[in-house]
Amino acid sequence: MPKWAQSRILRMMDYAYINFDVTVKNALLILQKSGFKLEKAVKVYHLGIMKLLPVAPAYIFIVRKVRILS
Repeated sequence: MPKWAQSRILRMMDYAYINFDVTVKNALLILQKSGFKLEKAVKVYHLGIMKLLPVAPAYIFIVRKVRILS
């Protein structure tokens, strides 16, 4: 997302800071490497108008720890 759009969204939502550099793909990769399996990803839209964006501004991941059998 362009920096100008990030700044505008933060001002509109009155958020002090959001790390826009973290991607969904990278977050899921970190979870997977830590032994978690994705069960469900829920898109979160803080404002209804944000549903017009090509991607959700936030996600909630429901994961489960995978047991490693030895």
